Amino acid sequence: MTWLSDAIGSIYAAQSVDSLARVSMSAIDQQFRLSASTCEEFGRHFESYTLHRIRTSVDYPRDFAAFLHDNPLGQFLVKPDCESILHLRDLVSLGTWSRTDHFNGIAKPTMFSDMLLLLADKRSGFKMVSLYRDQKFSATERHLAGLLQPHLHAAWKRVSAIERDVGAGPLRIELKADFSPFEITEPVRIKLKHYFPHWDEGSKLPGPLDSWVAHSLLELRRQPLLRPLRALSAEGIHGRLLFRCFPEKGGEVMTIVMVEVPSSPSFLRLRREGLTLRECEVMHWIAQGKRNLELATIIGLSPRTVGKHVENAFRKLSANTRTAAVAKAFELLGRG
Repeated sequence: MTWLSDAIGSIYAAQSVDSLARVSMSAIDQQFRLSASTCEEFGRHFESYTLHRIRTSVDYPRDFAAFLHDNPLGQFLVKPDCESILHLRDLVSLGTWSRTDHFNGIAKPTMFSDMLLLLADKRSGFKMVSLYRDQKFSATERHLAGLLQPHLHAAWKRVSAIERDVGAGPLRIELKADFSPFEITEPVRIKLKHYFPHWDEGSKLPGPLDSWVAHSLLELRRQPLLRPLRALSAEGIHGRLLFRCFPEKGGEVMTIVMVEVPSSPSFLRLRREGLTLRECEVMHWIAQGKRNLELATIIGLSPRTVGKHVENAFRKLSANTRTAAVAKAFELLGRG
């Protein structure tokens, strides 16, 4: 088959993880007419995660990693005798899948109805190409994927000498045995302050985050190491900050990875209209229907101070009411 020989040739020509991800996904797309494909890497015990590449023909959730924790294929992936090809709809019923965050956070919004995993490596971790489409994969398609898989495995083994720092980056918190942070870097400190304005920086972690870590530990003890833990989400003027908690091999919390999904439109752009940072923050929450007393609690100021910020923001927007101020803000933000 011309397609298979061309695909194998391009896969073996890859000289890095990045190029292998690109050419393998391209070859698969040509044959399978997918809605999306990804090249991903999980740590053996799901203690780390990297998205090497993603290709979509529909809008894909920017925070999709937060919904990976209960992919039904995870229970098959961790078995010692795990197959190299995993077909979701052959292993799990649609009813079971539909009750998961994976389905409701990824599949349903993007209208995917089936998934194939091609495991390139399953020794020290899981390296895989994931295939998504809007209809069930046929037996012929599963067979073709099976023909490609051993070549993908061999190519990945060759290029894996080029190590990547999986999950690395500034938005990362390493935890001690008592689950206090070793060190909070400056980028992480700034980000936490954006979303937890009441946080006393001398304490371990912001209260909600600290409670979530404790809850995650209980979950690990109840159902250890089967999958990444459920994400925590914090809302703020900058958008939404997602926290993923990855365990170490011993089953205890080791690392928190933070992912920010920026708000759109960003009320911070009102600064070019003369609003201060605090006035932009006030307008963000007013647009979500918050009253002054609620605002005072959210951003950690007195109601009187909040009222002054609201008054100043309204004046700069030439508005007399909350409705008029929000409408004016969106008008200005809509101009680009």
